[in-house]
Amino acid sequence: MTDKLPFALYSRCVKAGKRFYYIDAKRDSKGNDYLVITESNSAEEGSAMTRHKVFLYREDFAKFTEAFLDVLQSFEKRSGVSGCEQAIGLSELEQSLSDMTTGVEGLAESSDSILEEDEPLKIDFDF
Repeated sequence: MTDKLPFALYSRCVKAGKRFYYIDAKRDSKGNDYLVITESNSAEEGSAMTRHKVFLYREDFAKFTEAFLDVLQSFEKRSGVSGCEQAIGLSELEQSLSDMTTGVEGLAESSDSILEEDEPLKIDFDF
């Protein structure tokens, strides 16, 4: 039964006020890689957390990356301020996303070797 559960390859958490964003790289039982982007937030103290999830599959990574960068670049164009790129870190983000998109095949190969070495899953929490 456990072998049917999605396997977590990598995970990041970003804290933004009362919201948390989780970005998880996973692999399903058929060997397909995908990302899960989860927003969790609490509207009031003591209230239940609400969650929203987006599933992004490998075949859509390049299209999603292109659209995401296009939207970020529209902020720069609309603001008319050249410093907007620095505020968002658009150049570094563009390069990072480009590297991620082109290197996604290496993720599957490297994750297989991690499994063989029995290393613990590394999770990064930024607070």
